[in-house]
Amino acid sequence: MRCRTPVRASGHSLRGDFSTTTGGVAGIVSPVETEHDIGAAESYIASESVLFEETPPDTSHPPSWNHWRRIEEQLQASCQPDAFAPLEEPHRQALLDSFAAHSAPWYPFVTALQIHDAPALLQRALMLSGSLTRRIDTVEDLRLPYTLYIQAKESIYASSGRNPIILLMAITITACWSLRPPSVVSLDGPWHWAGLATRLALQLGLHRERTYSHLQSPNECRLIWYHLMDSDVLQAACWGRPCFIQTSFQDVELPPDSDKDSISLRVFKSVTRLLLVLRQVIEFKLVELPAILAALGDWHEAVAPSLRLHNAAGHRNQYTKQVNEMFIIYFAIIILVFFRHDMNASHSSPHQRTSVSPATIAASSCMTRLYEEIHQHEDSARLGSIHGFFLMLAAIPQIFHYTQVSEKDCLRERSLDLICAVLQNLQVKYGGCNMVLQKISKLRTEPRDFNSSQLQPVTMNEEGIPGTVPFPVSGVDQLFPFPTGFAPNLDLLHAWGSQNTAGQRDMLMDLLSFESSLVDWSGDVGLGVADFPQQLFM
Repeated sequence: MRCRTPVRASGHSLRGDFSTTTGGVAGIVSPVETEHDIGAAESYIASESVLFEETPPDTSHPPSWNHWRRIEEQLQASCQPDAFAPLEEPHRQALLDSFAAHSAPWYPFVTALQIHDAPALLQRALMLSGSLTRRIDTVEDLRLPYTLYIQAKESIYASSGRNPIILLMAITITACWSLRPPSVVSLDGPWHWAGLATRLALQLGLHRERTYSHLQSPNECRLIWYHLMDSDVLQAACWGRPCFIQTSFQDVELPPDSDKDSISLRVFKSVTRLLLVLRQVIEFKLVELPAILAALGDWHEAVAPSLRLHNAAGHRNQYTKQVNEMFIIYFAIIILVFFRHDMNASHSSPHQRTSVSPATIAASSCMTRLYEEIHQHEDSARLGSIHGFFLMLAAIPQIFHYTQVSEKDCLRERSLDLICAVLQNLQVKYGGCNMVLQKISKLRTEPRDFNSSQLQPVTMNEEGIPGTVPFPVSGVDQLFPFPTGFAPNLDLLHAWGSQNTAGQRDMLMDLLSFESSLVDWSGDVGLGVADFPQQLFM
């Protein structure tokens, strides 16, 4: 296999292609856009999404584009003819072991036997995924995953389709490649590969329960389908695009629970059930807050004791990265739901300051605590690209939560430093994470000047408490059955529901700057109301 380096002519970059003698098929990587064409290549991200990136008026493209373009151009320029030679057996086995240890929990449809004895088509995707779980700090570190991605892509397009389930598995796993940010139109990222896998799954009838009675491995195929369901709803939440899979057109049941299920499989099933709640919010525009909170509370109640964060005595259970990730998703959904609720209140009273529910800040603090555990266990580099979205959600309440308690303010800054440190571990291999890191860094400096100059006076009631304080919502306590010391700001929930005026006032002093900024996010400075997924406000 050979690699041509890019050639420049007449001010335009001509993208080299990658050719292989294996199967006689040429694999072509989507070209890097030229300065002339780059304005036409912006991908649709709803302006209401937290990942929306506004193009500055004096430039032709969003700020994050330069970062990924430099990386991809360096990868292309450094590509040598021997870069695509088959890996030595020890190296190949090491990558497969990395997949088994760090990626496999999120791809439960790949059995332990398949990992080391899979067809070449599937093994290339497994090695790609395994390579991305390693620490990647430089472009040089990314060269191996890049070449593995090219090989996996070529194998997919060269496949005869004789074994469509293996082909489906390979496509589904290849969606882990996410060098370009979501703001770029590309056929080389999760949106494209997950969409391709979903269409193939629909073609195979995996959206219908009756199909599975004719399959050799029905349970594995069910897990593939639900992995695609999970990816679909998360992408809809991330980018403000509609769900591709409509619930009304599928009737597939999860494989039944078994005492023989591994911890990974049990977590995967729990996450899938959790994301079905999110799908209710996004796909069906579920607006009744009590119903959403009840569904989330029921989900937590059904989680097996061994998969919870704390045991019955309130002590932290042993760290498991996949469990931490499951609860990160849980807290992220809480943030999304309450942002929607609070913004609806803002729209109903456009001339009043709108308070933010303390549950939002508490959930953000819990997420940050879980990321801290992941970071201290040196697992940050093993997170997937979806965590750029979760980290953005965790950062927003921290950025806009201004406290007059110096100790809490230090904790707030420390939380944001931690979020940025996790993103720094991911920014080279995932363009979206670099985009989020830039956005957070910008927002950390903007709101301070904004709040100090534009805060409006607050109308107080007779007891000295702001009149726009949101009433405590029934069911919130069920969402946070954790010891108060688990994360900062959990005490705000107790003050919120307390009848103690002093306690409520202390809690509100923590929230005043944050709640005022919510109303003003629709302005030209800082984060706007438009930075939230449209589905949250409908």
